[in-house]
Amino acid sequence: MKRTIITLNIVFAALVLAIQLTPRVQSYNSATAIAAPSPMAPAVAPHCPNIHAAVDSLRSAKQELHDAGHDFCGHKDQAEHAVQDAIDRLHEAEGCARCR
Repeated sequence: MKRTIITLNIVFAALVLAIQLTPRVQSYNSATAIAAPSPMAPAVAPHCPNIHAAVDSLRSAKQELHDAGHDFCGHKDQAEHAVQDAIDRLHEAEGCARCR
């Protein structure tokens, strides 16, 4: 269980560091976007690939916790909730205007 908690803390710390080190998106004038609308915007790669990778890793960890045949000395439920909370917060971070 300690290994799982330490691993989750390391993943979360790496995520926070990655978010802090990503370059800031240059702001643009919204009038420009309105003046020249794109009829069909092509699919683009995500601007925050580290966040997507972290979410995938956390989903994998959550599934591993869920599928485990034991309760990690009583910490399983709390760990699953913490992982889901981290996933939810990352989705909120992706919705941030600076990540677009």
